[in-house]
Amino acid sequence: VYDDVTIAENIYLEKGKVFKEKEYLETLEMLQSLYADQGYIYIGVEPLREIRDDQVNVTFNIVEGQPAKVRDILISGNTKTYDEVLLREFHIYPGDVFSRKRIEYSVRDAMQSGYFEEVMPDFRPVGDGGDIDLVFKVKEKQTGQFMFGAAYSAETSISGFIQVQETNFRGKGQNIGVTWQFGSRRRYVDLSFTEPWFMGKPILVGADIFDRYQYNYDDFYESRVRGFALRTGTRIPGTRFSNVGLRYELSQTKLSNFSQSYINYLDSLEESLGTSGVPFERLDEVDWPRTKSSIRVTYNRNSTDNPFFPTAGSRTTYSFELAGGPLGGEIDYHEHQFKHSYYQRLPLKLALHVKGLLGVIEGIEGGSDNVPDYEKYRLGGNRLYPLRGYSDLEVVPRGNPSFIGGRAYTIFSTEVLYSLTRAVQFLTFLDMGDTWNSLGEANLANLRKGAGFGIRVEVPMMGTIGFDYGYGFDKLGGPAWEPHFNIGTMF
Repeated sequence: VYDDVTIAENIYLEKGKVFKEKEYLETLEMLQSLYADQGYIYIGVEPLREIRDDQVNVTFNIVEGQPAKVRDILISGNTKTYDEVLLREFHIYPGDVFSRKRIEYSVRDAMQSGYFEEVMPDFRPVGDGGDIDLVFKVKEKQTGQFMFGAAYSAETSISGFIQVQETNFRGKGQNIGVTWQFGSRRRYVDLSFTEPWFMGKPILVGADIFDRYQYNYDDFYESRVRGFALRTGTRIPGTRFSNVGLRYELSQTKLSNFSQSYINYLDSLEESLGTSGVPFERLDEVDWPRTKSSIRVTYNRNSTDNPFFPTAGSRTTYSFELAGGPLGGEIDYHEHQFKHSYYQRLPLKLALHVKGLLGVIEGIEGGSDNVPDYEKYRLGGNRLYPLRGYSDLEVVPRGNPSFIGGRAYTIFSTEVLYSLTRAVQFLTFLDMGDTWNSLGEANLANLRKGAGFGIRVEVPMMGTIGFDYGYGFDKLGGPAWEPHFNIGTMF
């Protein structure tokens, strides 16, 4: 099956070096794994050790035998999830030659679905020909989530929420969710449905309906966004971890009840600069509502080892959104966003997480700066544009009023995580980032910084809950600590 050169490349012992029992045992394991990848699970490796004075001569006698084929694949332990939901994630099928590597790929992709706590492969011989049945023993996890509660923050005042989500609806891997947030400054209703395997093919189809009211942005105005979105996506053929998605959104935005401080600020600018000299759009003089019609194309690659608490692999996302132009509507821009996360397992149950984000948004009609103020980037908090140590939406370009974000941003983050259990992680972090009025103004040598610590807990029926406590070194009012709560998995 393999020539001598290939066998030699998988032997850890080296001629003339000190004999180590660990390397000897690792060589035996490697040779068995090498052959198992080609179906030779009954291989016999008979090592002979001959000791002469202070030298050890090692000979590996290999009896290859015949490769085993998979007669059938059996699933056990699943009381809710249909067998086909698990089988469609597999890379090995009945009639295939046994392959350890393809089984590992199958287990990894089944775990990435988020429906299982464990997927344990095993096999049992059938008949006298050496063929086998593959048996996958699974332990299902709680995929339904029901959450409710109340919270207070400077951004939203007192608010409550009720969220119901099932990521394995009817045991078929469908995702359905309803979120209702209510309060004096925020009222959200979001409905979503996703079918990841449309008509039995790896094609995602989904839809969202939303109605979102909020009165924040430092209380400068109220906003209400209503609309819907349609989504589709598919895996990229010939790749292990990549997929591409398409999303269309049609929505209406209405701003109202502008604060007197907002109006007075722009009035004073007009008095000093003239009406044509004001660098910001007067949102209080717009004929609301405005319609947005946009398409977003997204490329994703995810090779992480766990969908909730990864310790190895990476995630990469690039998206391009076009609003207006040939799509119609009254909002015109194009936006590019790039995100990358890298995870590395460290000793002592530690893991390293390094993350980078970059975004640019440009106007289409009337110049590159013709972007609605409410679409621009304002950093802070730990959700949409996270910069911990700063309150939500706090970070805007230097010199801008607090309600005007930037057209370019970047964020870098480094975390060291410690897994106390499968469901609990502690972490420390260092975040650096900033936003600017254009990409040409970007200054990576003068980013705003935050550092601190946090915890992530995976709670049955509630998903991942986290708390971060960050120290903002470059806050406008001077360095200070800022708490951050979050529900859900951060990228």
